[in-house]
Amino acid sequence: MVSGIQAKAPVRTGYLRDHVVLTQQNEQQMTITSEAPYSVYVEFGTYKMAPREFFYSVIEGFIPEITRLLAGTIP
Repeated sequence: MVSGIQAKAPVRTGYLRDHVVLTQQNEQQMTITSEAPYSVYVEFGTYKMAPREFFYSVIEGFIPEITRLLAGTIP
């Protein structure tokens, strides 16, 4: 997912793309974040700028696989 988000991130300086981070919380939990403070404005847009979706659209594409993986862990 991280590489997909990075590939779809708009690049001007590369900061946004290079600051998408995967953090392992524990054995069963991970967090993907964008540490660029302006990433929310890029993702959702502003009144002066159209949205340039790069984060949630990639995650939505993985929902079927995530669902399948989670279904396999429930007894």
